Amino acid sequence: MKKFITAVILILVLASMTGCDGSEDEDTYNSDWQGSLKSSQGIQIKGAKEDVVFATYSEDSEIEGFINELALDQWEPADVPEGAQKEFIAVFYKEDANGNENVVGNITTYKDSTVVSLDSLGLSLAFQMPESALDAIRNAQP
Repeated sequence: MKKFITAVILILVLASMTGCDGSEDEDTYNSDWQGSLKSSQGIQIKGAKEDVVFATYSEDSEIEGFINELALDQWEPADVPEGAQKEFIAVFYKEDANGNENVVGNITTYKDSTVVSLDSLGLSLAFQMPESALDAIRNAQP
């Protein structure tokens, strides 16, 4: 039951990151919620300690490829290890009507760990993710 509730929360948080306004066909959305992340208008990969941008994804194909590499369907609820050091932050953003970029969520990796935290809508959730999915963030190139 805990996994189900966590999965529902993850879907809701990720849907908010995409700006889902409920106007999409609900059956299509429910069967392909990961595909809806393509509506993110940009993703930046930054170092957690320094404000250096390692990579920026702004083209639809880049965003889709990055999200596919994250293997969201393989994430499992977890706890951030005590004393874990932040490593990288993937910042998801969208532009508002005035052209300003607004952060809608962050995924933070931790050094020597396969646990990430997802922050959005004032919520912070932690997940274990496959090492191969972490490579999408850790090996980002400008």
